[in-house]
Amino acid sequence: MKKLDEESVEFDLDSEIADLSGSLVDDLPARPDDELKLADEEPPKLELDPVQTFSPQSAAEGESTETGAVELSYARDGSLRPSTSRGSSRDVIQSPTRTFWADAFHSFVYPFANVNNCVTFAVICLVSLVRIPLNYAGILGLMGILFIYGWFCSLYLSIVQDTAVASEDLPGIKMEDGPIDDILKPMLKYLGAYASALGPAVAYTILLATDLLPDWMSSGLALVAWICLGLFLLPVFILLFAFNALDMIYRVDLIITTVYRTLSAYLVIWLMLLLVGFTWTIPLAIELLAEFDVDVSLPSLPFDGLGFKVFMNLLDVYLTIISMRLIGLYYLHFKRRFTLVFE
Repeated sequence: MKKLDEESVEFDLDSEIADLSGSLVDDLPARPDDELKLADEEPPKLELDPVQTFSPQSAAEGESTETGAVELSYARDGSLRPSTSRGSSRDVIQSPTRTFWADAFHSFVYPFANVNNCVTFAVICLVSLVRIPLNYAGILGLMGILFIYGWFCSLYLSIVQDTAVASEDLPGIKMEDGPIDDILKPMLKYLGAYASALGPAVAYTILLATDLLPDWMSSGLALVAWICLGLFLLPVFILLFAFNALDMIYRVDLIITTVYRTLSAYLVIWLMLLLVGFTWTIPLAIELLAEFDVDVSLPSLPFDGLGFKVFMNLLDVYLTIISMRLIGLYYLHFKRRFTLVFE
């Protein structure tokens, strides 16, 4: 067997690792000094977006809202804007900046709170006065009166909706969706609120006139009670129709509970609506008395004829705007006490 002479070889591990690392460094592409990241450098700070909160409205619109921008309420506020949306003024639901009583007193200067409201209110008054000469224009005048009345119904419901989200602006003239959505539908809603409130009284009157009720149910006092109850619940029905919560109309238990839990504020709103009712019942009563030649001594008034009609017309518009403002404030301040759910 052939033996090979093997020479002992000393293997220097440290030198081999140094040669290998040197070759690797040579193979790396050259980088500018400012691109090198040293191990002891402080890592960059990440700027996180503000915490996002979920709201039914943002989910429906595919958007998120920053914390503090929206105050979620008991009722489903995302539906406060029905199909007659008025733009960004109702895009964010805000909290009230004053107490209810401060806001209630502020409602009397609401049409004059800022320059835009003053201009809008002046235009509203001019449009309202147009109805006076239209009374003498026959069938065309009647059509014009109905058109203006429908526009005012839309205005009144918009005041309720805008106030419910803490808007301070008086809604202006709006004809964005055509006469059906901007005139006819609001008029039917507004009349529907009155029909729902006074419907039982009307039905009782018909039954009473046709002698279909037994004697123990026939009473003029009962008719007065039905009328008073309907007028008392009128603000709730206006809220339900303004927010399209028509499925709550038959929930008498929830309506009564809501009124009971907010009784003091509700009485203020009801008295205001009662005052508005007198502004159009007084001229109507005077005309009826004159039509049937009823000799009744009336107190002397500062206005008569055309001047009286102008004054009562403007007073009716002013008081109705305040009443709709109060109804919106009623929801804004007391919605957490509501047992009604607004769709």
